[in-house]
Amino acid sequence: MSDAAPAEKLKRAMRSLPSGVAIITVRDPETDKPFGMAISSMISVSMDPPTMLAAINRNSANHEVFARAERFCINLLSVDHRDEVALFASGQRRGERFGSEGWIEVDGVYCLADATAIVCAKHDSMIVGTHEIFVGEVLDVRHEMQARPLGWLNGGFHDLAPLALAEAAQ
Repeated sequence: MSDAAPAEKLKRAMRSLPSGVAIITVRDPETDKPFGMAISSMISVSMDPPTMLAAINRNSANHEVFARAERFCINLLSVDHRDEVALFASGQRRGERFGSEGWIEVDGVYCLADATAIVCAKHDSMIVGTHEIFVGEVLDVRHEMQARPLGWLNGGFHDLAPLALAEAAQ
């Protein structure tokens, strides 16, 4: 029997750590259709070779597609991408996800044209508890985002403006 107290304490602690928000996309090798979801669990792992890590909940409706895919794209979002996050966070709006003109195809995956898009070839994966960790070797980075990064903190979205800008506004 597991002790829920450490898990709850960890959850509260991690809610106090700001993180970026991304939309991770893949193309299903069986159907050739694009899939995506909003995530905040992604980090760079190494610069030699350049690799990224993304954690996907195994209970997610899209988990199996991500497990089958050979490539993925981590689209780092700005404050201007809140509408896209809403689309990718709602299962009921799945059919609308790639309908806008803002998507381009790069190396077989969809990337937001106005975001920083990191295209990866899956290198390895590992199941840890409720999640599967995917590690990908970076194939391409498209840095188009000009706006401020969209952040996630304490269960809500935040504008991660540089401290100098925040101080100047006061």
